Amino acid sequence: QERLEAISKAFGGRRRHPFAALLERADDLAYILADLEDAYERALIDRYDILHMCERLEALPQLQSLRPLLGRRKVSAIFIHQPSAALFYLRDVIARSYIEDVTTLIARQWEHFIASGELVTEPPSDGGAGLEVVALLHQFEQRHIYPHQEVEGLELAGGSYLEGLLKLYEPLLDDDSGTFQRELSGAGGDPRLRRLACRITRRLREAYFRNCALKLKSEMYARVRLLADYVAGMTDTYAASEFRLLSGQKVIAFFK
Repeated sequence: QERLEAISKAFGGRRRHPFAALLERADDLAYILADLEDAYERALIDRYDILHMCERLEALPQLQSLRPLLGRRKVSAIFIHQPSAALFYLRDVIARSYIEDVTTLIARQWEHFIASGELVTEPPSDGGAGLEVVALLHQFEQRHIYPHQEVEGLELAGGSYLEGLLKLYEPLLDDDSGTFQRELSGAGGDPRLRRLACRITRRLREAYFRNCALKLKSEMYARVRLLADYVAGMTDTYAASEFRLLSGQKVIAFFK
């Protein structure tokens, strides 16, 4: 908390960089649509629930601005015969309208947006329906997709993988800086920790040594960032595979 407050004070009280707000909105758009498609492909959601959702969206007064993009055929009518095509079509239309809405908001709030890194997300009265639709899709998925047992199981498993990986790499924080750097470069230190440290990608190891040479932060800060960036940069599949390997599960399976 003290470090965060110091950073905020150093930047004139600004809590976030404006790009953080843009990234959040990009994530909202990308994941809300991808999750809907994935849930349908994996049969986690009934097709009639999606059909009713499409019909509800089409009935919204806010969607009048999307009529030229939707064309004569309704998404619900396309969905009955070509579900995947309808979802792809809906994604394309919503994405365009959503980006236009966010662009309009940024233009109107430019000074506040740059100064605070915050973007008030009330949709413009004369804008499109992108923000409204994404919000409705989020509500829909909160009810019909995210509470699904398979989805919650993946979230619990992912949390266990992350917690396990951080615990496995935690002993590297106990070394003094000289020992850790020898282990990271493969030139000495504890044999087990050296093997563990050498699994970190070369790009991140080089970044660590650059940060230490520049002395902009403490060595421990650079070390913690190295480990955090390594784990955070793993894909879901790689994190699961790495955890099973380092915890010995793959070895046990091999000998069985």
